[in-house]
Amino acid sequence: MTYDAQGARMGLREITWAGRDTGQVGHTGHDDIDHRPICILENAFGGGLPHKTLSVTPEHCFLIDGVLLPARMLVNHRSIFYLTDLTRYPYFHFKTEGHAIVRANGILTETLRDDVRQFVRRSAGGNAEGAGLNASAEAAFAAPLCTDHGLARTIHTRLNEQATAMGLQAQTHMRVLEHDAGLHLVLADGRRLNPIRLNQRWAVFSLPAGQNAVQIVSRHARPCDTHGPYLDDRRDLGVRVGEVTLFGSDVTRSVTAHLDGHAVAGWHDEGAGAQSRWTNGRALLPLGEALGTQALMTIEVLETALYFQDYSTGTVASEQVAA
Repeated sequence: MTYDAQGARMGLREITWAGRDTGQVGHTGHDDIDHRPICILENAFGGGLPHKTLSVTPEHCFLIDGVLLPARMLVNHRSIFYLTDLTRYPYFHFKTEGHAIVRANGILTETLRDDVRQFVRRSAGGNAEGAGLNASAEAAFAAPLCTDHGLARTIHTRLNEQATAMGLQAQTHMRVLEHDAGLHLVLADGRRLNPIRLNQRWAVFSLPAGQNAVQIVSRHARPCDTHGPYLDDRRDLGVRVGEVTLFGSDVTRSVTAHLDGHAVAGWHDEGAGAQSRWTNGRALLPLGEALGTQALMTIEVLETALYFQDYSTGTVASEQVAA
């Protein structure tokens, strides 16, 4: 039996394919990107649903309040949590003639559709709120994909309240958050430069002669981790940089390599004409012609993210470096 976006019965649909595969957990350190399976306990949705515990992949969607939400956005580490003890796991799925809503253990969920799944996976490196979703792709969904942060948070809160009613405790420890970016530069020879002046908007550095590029390094974190999985923004955010200027005895020039629209390692794509750009915590900034003398460099820091206090500025996962 299939259902519409409101959960009303629609009738039978032909199953065109059924099969199984083996999932392999990745090594990025992010459970959702690593495709770690998610366990949904019996009664996690309330009203006795699901009527039996089930496990799904992070991108598998459920129909809640008329919208499709991937399981990763529902995780509360209590009634809905990642299975951290698995590295490989079998999973089963089936296709119907057209993407459809069906029931699994009593809760409304989706059948497999290749183009739908590909769209959701493409969103993993960025803000998935409708990115790349055109009219034809949207029409392929049996129900709309949730793009409303407020609705997603409301649903997540409701499921968390249900977990409280079930008497469940969090399975992870609380981590302290802070706004201090730990901003500094790293030169080509590995030397670290801390700012000589720093206020809420500007960071000033003293660069030695001979430099033609620096790395802007800071703490970094994903909003979906620091705010909650209901915020569908999985970019690793360092700091948002605007104007950069060099001042020296033989040069005063603007540095715009991060704003010229080209892909540069460590910068998130903000689109053509952007006046600022987020780093991922370790961003390469070409300076143009090598400095003939010592110079001051000012960096406009328009925004910082929320960071985990215990998060090092030392490394960034390699798959997060590309712009």
